Amino acid sequence: MIDGVQDFKREESTFTIYTEPSTVLNVAKALEEQGYKVLSSQVEMVAQNLIDLDESKMESFEKLLDKLDDNDDIQEYYHNVRL
Repeated sequence: MIDGVQDFKREESTFTIYTEPSTVLNVAKALEEQGYKVLSSQVEMVAQNLIDLDESKMESFEKLLDKLDDNDDIQEYYHNVRL
């Protein structure tokens, strides 16, 4: 086990590793030293409490997400809606 790793999630051919923001770089370095290829190491917000929206609110929310995706000035956004 690598110090700083709190949790991980296996995906198809990769893993997502969860750490505290202050340990991201140390964990990435430790993984590389053990021979793993790190595709990305960055701090992201992860929702702790997901919410469900009813059908009409979900439709509006999806329209908002589409507009955010289409806006070149917006690089990233976070939400806690269960999709």
